[in-house]
Order: sequence, then structure tokens, then C-alpha cells
Amino acid sequence: MTYFRLGWFMRSTTVDHLWQDDIIADHWRALNLNSVIRNFTLAESIETIKQLTRVGHTFYCNSGDCVEGIYYGPKCNPNNMYTCSTLLASYPGG
Repeated sequence: MTYFRLGWFMRSTTVDHLWQDDIIADHWRALNLNSVIRNFTLAESIETIKQLTRVGHTFYCNSGDCVEGIYYGPKCNPNNMYTCSTLLASYPGG
């Protein structure tokens, strides 16, 4: 049997920087904090990222939860990307 761990991993320099401001960032719940989210936004690159989610004239993510190929979590405002952390992941089978 093979065991593996799925998770988000943050650079220690980022965690250390946030610790200096008394922000505990090495737990998934920290991703609800605006002070942490700002460190993981790719707001300036969102238009480029949208183009990379295309397959011809459609998007990889085409469910009702996706907007222009991108899934936005319930606390993320697509009109203000600074409220969103960005996770880049491979596409299964892609």
C-alpha cells in the first residue's frame, strides 16, 4: 500500500515573515485571513492565467462553479482578486 500526503506547502520565508506579525500561517485555516491571502494572490496575472485554462474554445473547468475557466471559492470575489489566494495545479490526465 502506498501512502501520500496532499496539501498546500508554503515557503518557510513566507511563514517566518507572517510569524513576525504574530500571524500563524502554517495551518490551512490561515487561508481565511486577508493578511495571509495577500501573499498568495496572482491578481496581476489573472488574465494570463485565464488564457492558460483554455482548451480550444472551451475551458478545462467548465462547471457552474467556474468563471472563465477558474474556480472561485465561496469567500473569493472574482471582481476583486486581492480577496483570493491562487492555487496552480496540474490537470488530471493533462
